[in-house]
Amino acid sequence: MGELRDIERRAWRAFLAARATVLAQIELELAGVGDLTIGELDVLHHLSLHGGPLRMSELAELTHASRSGLTRRVDRLVDRGLVERADVPEDRRGAYAVLTEGGRTRHDEIMPHHINTVRDVFMSVLRDDELEVLAGALERMSEAAGTKVQVDASRL
Repeated sequence: MGELRDIERRAWRAFLAARATVLAQIELELAGVGDLTIGELDVLHHLSLHGGPLRMSELAELTHASRSGLTRRVDRLVDRGLVERADVPEDRRGAYAVLTEGGRTRHDEIMPHHINTVRDVFMSVLRDDELEVLAGALERMSEAAGTKVQVDASRL
């Protein structure tokens, strides 16, 4: 096995550092405005965008979470009354996640703060042409890894 070239190592290390730093800043901001993690907010957000129940398997795919990781997130949200589970009538093993009214309210309260934080810690340091290149590169990486990135450019 060969070593990484300098530019490859630099890009990889920069990616890891940026990911850790940006996510830490966003988590800190979320902790300051509410009691949700970024993963939990992502669950609420996808349920809000969908506008109805989502199968747990679909929600895991949308949030790029493992099924067990999603189950833990949803369990925490259920405990706080933000999400409910519902049976899938035609599939005894399946379950839906359903956004409660309290979950919708919490989502709608936190999202403006979250968007501002994402803009401050991520977008503000990049020009539009750099954002375009970065988005394209990250989408290609996800697709090459076997994950189709579902992007609705009109919503965060």
